[in-house]
Amino acid sequence: MVPEGRLYETRRSSLGPLRARSRFGQVVGSAPDMPDQEARARGPVVSLAAGAGALGAAAWLILAGHRLLAGVAALVAAVATLGPTGDRATARRPRLALAGRLLDRAFEGAILAPLAWVARLGSVRVSALALIGLGASYLASYERARGQALGYRELEGTGYRTLRAAILVAGLLTGWVEASLWAFAALTVSASAVRAGNVARQERRLRASERRAESRGERQPTPAAGGSSKG
Repeated sequence: MVPEGRLYETRRSSLGPLRARSRFGQVVGSAPDMPDQEARARGPVVSLAAGAGALGAAAWLILAGHRLLAGVAALVAAVATLGPTGDRATARRPRLALAGRLLDRAFEGAILAPLAWVARLGSVRVSALALIGLGASYLASYERARGQALGYRELEGTGYRTLRAAILVAGLLTGWVEASLWAFAALTVSASAVRAGNVARQERRLRASERRAESRGERQPTPAAGGSSKG
């Protein structure tokens, strides 16, 4: 008959090393990570990979002239990429947030660049709108990243990302491509201007607070160099 402690060690060695969920879990003795939790952790990766494949299909379908099918593929890509990279999902997963930002740029490039190429001979206006929207979106993204790197507050919520994707998908599905490009260009140009103004406003406030701090420091009386001696 195998002792109870030895039986527990045998089962533990057969299952392999078990890892606690967190430091707090190690302290309170919570259950280790189980296979279903690891599968849920892999879920966003699989969804993002599927979204990337759908983006490639959407770009190819636009170039091939299949607008409606391209809209369906773009819709699948939007759902697959926006869901796992929302604000709550990426709050404690910076790598997932980075993947979401990269796929945002890839989503717009996979739709706007082929549209500009296909429309270059038929409608110069549509081609120009696609390029303007793509450039403005990249500029707004750069302003956000650069502003955050310099210490300014620059936020980009899920609502803004979803609206950008919805405009492009709706244009492909309904056939109102030019109208959607006008809306997309107006949205991204406005976002770029707002972010630039936000950085300038924060810089002015910072300089004003520094000047007030310097003026308060100058008004404070300086202590005497030497004290009076008592005999």
